[in-house]
Amino acid sequence: MITSKLVLITGGSRGLGFAAARKFARTGFRVVLTSRSAARADEAATTLRLETPEAVIRGMALDLSSLGNVRAFAAELAAQEDALHVLVANAANLPANMPNAKVPEYTAEGFETTFATNHLGRDCKVVLGCIHRGCYYAVGLVRRRIKALRPS
Repeated sequence: MITSKLVLITGGSRGLGFAAARKFARTGFRVVLTSRSAARADEAATTLRLETPEAVIRGMALDLSSLGNVRAFAAELAAQEDALHVLVANAANLPANMPNAKVPEYTAEGFETTFATNHLGRDCKVVLGCIHRGCYYAVGLVRRRIKALRPS
């Protein structure tokens, strides 16, 4: 049974994000799973569609360390969808100061990559299955764009 409920899962191409995407797909949610790599997102979506043929699953590229990419993603998703019901904010980047880490990397906007990915691109920790709150950037942009599309 397919529901009209849409779930967006950041970091959905492997690990916990992939497991969450599988569970939501089997439960009947429409799933958008993201990865920094479009190829990995598509591969994960294809795998899940093979496991659950009736599922509606889409893979999309999203690099949370790039605010420009987040803006473009928000605009694209808002143009395609009327509502976002569940956010699983799973994507993250390991801190640059971990043992054996190289020199910190910076985004085009000048932010340290870990900080940009883990905090600027999404500013909330969401428990699986809960509606988001406090997400001021990625989800805020999507919600504002969707709201702007609705007639008054």
